[in-house]
Amino acid sequence: MDRSDIVDKWLNIAYSEKKAIKKQFDRLLAGAKGVGRFSCDRLGEYLNIYSRKPGNRIAHLFVDWKQFEVENDRDLLIQGIDVYFREIPVNQFKSVTGYDLFESGTILEITKLRSNWTYYDDPIWSKEKLLNLKKQLEKLINPNQAYIQENKNAQNLFLINLIAEDFLEEDRGCPENQKINGDIQNKIFEKLNFRTTSIVSKINESTITTTLYDKGITIYELVEHNLHYPKLKNVTISLYYLSPYSKAYFTKQMGFRSVEFGSIYLFINGFRIPPYGEEGDDWLKIDIRKGQGYSRNLGTREVIGRIEIVDEKEHFKIVSSREGIVKNESYKELADDYGFFYKTFKRLENYIVDGIGWDSIPEDVKKKFAEIEKKIADNNFSEEEEIYIESDSDKFKRIYSLIHSIISTKPKEVISLYVNEDLIFQKVKEEKEIAENEFEKILDDFSNNKISVDALNRILEKRQN
Repeated sequence: MDRSDIVDKWLNIAYSEKKAIKKQFDRLLAGAKGVGRFSCDRLGEYLNIYSRKPGNRIAHLFVDWKQFEVENDRDLLIQGIDVYFREIPVNQFKSVTGYDLFESGTILEITKLRSNWTYYDDPIWSKEKLLNLKKQLEKLINPNQAYIQENKNAQNLFLINLIAEDFLEEDRGCPENQKINGDIQNKIFEKLNFRTTSIVSKINESTITTTLYDKGITIYELVEHNLHYPKLKNVTISLYYLSPYSKAYFTKQMGFRSVEFGSIYLFINGFRIPPYGEEGDDWLKIDIRKGQGYSRNLGTREVIGRIEIVDEKEHFKIVSSREGIVKNESYKELADDYGFFYKTFKRLENYIVDGIGWDSIPEDVKKKFAEIEKKIADNNFSEEEEIYIESDSDKFKRIYSLIHSIISTKPKEVISLYVNEDLIFQKVKEEKEIAENEFEKILDDFSNNKISVDALNRILEKRQN
């Protein structure tokens, strides 16, 4: 920004450039007018903005938010409150501010914070608060970064870097999930994908493509006509089932329990919309539904995931406080009882309940699962040591016989269906074994004179055909 941008746009609380410009640097713009400005006020009493366009001096704006908080002065107008503006020469920027010179961009410096970030009666920064900040920032990052184009130009990236110099030395001896400094990344879904059962469903104007995975192996991929959700397009739902083993891996990787992470997050144009998915938030009424069928329905403690929407035409309206979205027709097609989310959710649920039987573990293993969790946390446990009631081969046999009820779709809506070849092979192998056993029994019956030569010949002719 330069002087004109700051005076005519940033200081004009009714102005929103995003209404006129939908995209910048290959990504969709987010935010409602005035929200970012008032967020600065919420965080601290003083604000310094340093901003520069390429080749220009650095524009500096100082705001004392206390000047806007005068009580009992009914004649005070917001435009009558002074703010401080100047331009800083490039060669003086480092000495004046302490920041390294930059070619273009903006620095927001917020001071005299309204929340206490140090230990009480002690100037030392609170590590617990900083770790909690890191955890909250991780939730802001969309793992797929849907708004980043394939060219991966640096200007297109949305990055968060946490710098707390007081903890640099301590970080060297800490596990990754206990470090303060560094890039904020959300890799939990990527790490879980090979340890969990998951489902990904993508919808556009005409088709829905749904793929279900079991520990990284594709079980089926279904492409069907989009006949029921005309207002939805460019929507992707990714859901992950957390078995007891998966929950333990989650805690090891993240440093906190999966229930503290939350459940189903909503991202619109690459940015997370709070409070959806936060711990205790049941915006999709998953737990209410689980209460109606505890043994057959999944709850927020068993499932985590995300809904990603690329919404160039603003079908989803974010409320002005950025706390949720308007429950219009698009929202209903997504989140209602018969909406796109539950269509996907029930397919995962069908597979978990009917297909893999909740990945059940034996009772004697359940009793000592606390020991297993500790081994996982200490990195002394591998996937090969996981114990289940049912073997993979038995599980796959049952899955194949139930595959159509698990998918739950009408034939006229199906465009194409791929089912894992191993499932089909297991079924063919099973039927071949049954046929061979039956033939052995027929030969045995013949040798014991229970059937005639003519009957045996007719059986052999049918077998050849």
